[in-house]
Amino acid sequence: MQGVLALCSLSALFSAPGAALGSAVPDRYETAVKTQAPLEQKYLRPGPFPTANLEHPVPEKWKKYIVWYPAGLAEAEKARPVLVLCNGTGVRASSAAAMMRHFASWGFIILGSEDENSWEGLSAQKSLEWLLAENERKGSVFYRRVDRKAVGAFG
Repeated sequence: MQGVLALCSLSALFSAPGAALGSAVPDRYETAVKTQAPLEQKYLRPGPFPTANLEHPVPEKWKKYIVWYPAGLAEAEKARPVLVLCNGTGVRASSAAAMMRHFASWGFIILGSEDENSWEGLSAQKSLEWLLAENERKGSVFYRRVDRKAVGAFG
């Protein structure tokens, strides 16, 4: 539970004043955000995993899925937990790249889309369906690396 609280707290911290124009998250969050809370200080620092990302085009109005994940997934000993970014009005996943990269550095697979209005959550649902299909597709970077029992959403 403590990790979930930290995630929620960091999500709020990342949208702090000082975010670059066109970005919902400061690119250098670790220097832009100040906190006195020990738990937030710990998770504000980058995690132990190097990160990688990819974009997957989709024909729907949200244009593409953006995924950040711990690098070296194929060699990982276990599947990774997933967080789905449910974008708010006018906020696309590309404007939260610093936050997505940060969460990936702590071992999460983070995905979102370029949907500017998530409304009923269809773009989030479809992005998760795509990732779960990639989890079953041989040759995918996500093949058998998605922990289907550890999926969350935030935004």
